[in-house]
Amino acid sequence: SEGFYLYGLAQYERDRFQGFSGRYAVSGGLGYQVLNDTDIQLSVKAGPAYRVTEFIDGRSESRIAGLIGLDFDWAITDSLKLTQDT
Repeated sequence: SEGFYLYGLAQYERDRFQGFSGRYAVSGGLGYQVLNDTDIQLSVKAGPAYRVTEFIDGRSESRIAGLIGLDFDWAITDSLKLTQDT
C-alpha cells in the first residue's frame, strides 16, 4: 500500500586499526515513508541482517542480527538542508 517499501542492503568495510581485515553484511526488510512533503521526508525501516567479520589474526565470526533505520531530510531553505540517517 502507499508508503510501504522493501529494501535491500549489502555492505563491505575494512578497518585494520579496529582489528578486522573484512566485514561483510547483508540485510533486507520492510520500510515505511512516515512523512513525504516537499520540504520534509521521514522514513523508517527494519529487517533481519547477517554479518561476517574476518579478523586480522585469521579468525572469522558470523552472526545473525537485525537492522533498524531512520532517514530524515528537511530542506530548511533552498540552499540549506538537514539530513539525519540512523
